[in-house]
Amino acid sequence: MRAALVVTRPGKYPEKNLTEILDYIHEASRMNADLVLFAEAVYTGLINTGDIQNDLSLFVPIPGDVSQQISSTARQNKIYVGLGLFERENEKYYDSAILVDKTGKIILKYRRNSVGWHSPQANPSVYCQSNIIPSVETAFGRMAFIICGDLFENRMLEQVKRLELDYLLFPLARSFDTSQKFTQEQWDEEIEDGYLPRFRDLQVPTLMVNYYSPELSDSNWVTIGGACAISSTGEIIASYPIAKEGLFLIDI
Repeated sequence: MRAALVVTRPGKYPEKNLTEILDYIHEASRMNADLVLFAEAVYTGLINTGDIQNDLSLFVPIPGDVSQQISSTARQNKIYVGLGLFERENEKYYDSAILVDKTGKIILKYRRNSVGWHSPQANPSVYCQSNIIPSVETAFGRMAFIICGDLFENRMLEQVKRLELDYLLFPLARSFDTSQKFTQEQWDEEIEDGYLPRFRDLQVPTLMVNYYSPELSDSNWVTIGGACAISSTGEIIASYPIAKEGLFLIDI
């Protein structure tokens, strides 16, 4: 499978962010990718506050207008598309991810299981989590999502291993404290010491994408970007640097 991992640079206007996402889908198709993967909450950025009155506009129904535009572009370009979206279902709100096949059908929807996507003060009856990890059979094998902090939940890793996946899709929104300069070397060390041991336990090829958006940061945190393809033995096959927007291809 040829995958395009895309590090976008979302700004304050979701409609503009969506245009960028659609443009990258076109670009990935022109480069003969089979699948294009974006980061967690890529339509808006992970900018929720825990106050639903402030956050309401960040969440969209799935399916809905945003996912329909993504589905239409996937169908036009005959390409699989995976990405993270904040989801609204009635009065409940989720940190979700969808996989769209090349016919434009949403074949997989995942809702983050771990709680770290919202503040501890957020109303748990409004800001919700799932407790399952669905998977789907694709033209390239069985796939599933986990999102960001899910990777560090042991119970979730056990669920993933039972799925016997061919590929794991791992969108995230990793940020760092702007009071200290964060370097590529620090990120490489964090990947080696924190992430790769978890992937070695899973033993499934994984595609991992973050977004880069200093425009969305507050005074303390900025999302750093970066992307990796990781082998079933937990080794980095290829990576894209932090603090840089762009697309890179990997045959995996």
